[in-house]
Amino acid sequence: MITDFSEELLKEIGDFIGIEEISFNQDGFCILQLQDQFAFILRHDQETERFIMIAEFATLKKISSNLFSSILSFHFLRIAQPRPWIALDQETGVLFLAEEFYLQATTKENFKERLVQFFEEYMNCQGLFNAETVEDLLGKESLSLLQSQELA
Repeated sequence: MITDFSEELLKEIGDFIGIEEISFNQDGFCILQLQDQFAFILRHDQETERFIMIAEFATLKKISSNLFSSILSFHFLRIAQPRPWIALDQETGVLFLAEEFYLQATTKENFKERLVQFFEEYMNCQGLFNAETVEDLLGKESLSLLQSQELA
């Protein structure tokens, strides 16, 4: 059974992205295609009472392993913080941004703030993934934002 609070959080996402009718299926999933660019997967994990958001990055050019390693290293310090993280589906090679919320420890206000951060992080990472080389990456304005967030 989907909890009322998880439905409220899903409605917050619908309001944020401009979709009025949004709901989970019987298995606790809601999958959206946004602007024909990326898939946005929302899940209510009933066993652990977690609300999970996963956004697939728009089609990426081939990223060199050196560049990919550099991008991941910029996110390394965030592991211990409640922030989105980058995930890789090794079978398909698709990159995702993921975030989870434990329903018992989440408020609507906290969720709204983190929802905004999630989409800002998505846009920043998408820009980083469009870099051609590590040198290009080091010149990106969004990189300084990522570094300042890590040090905060």
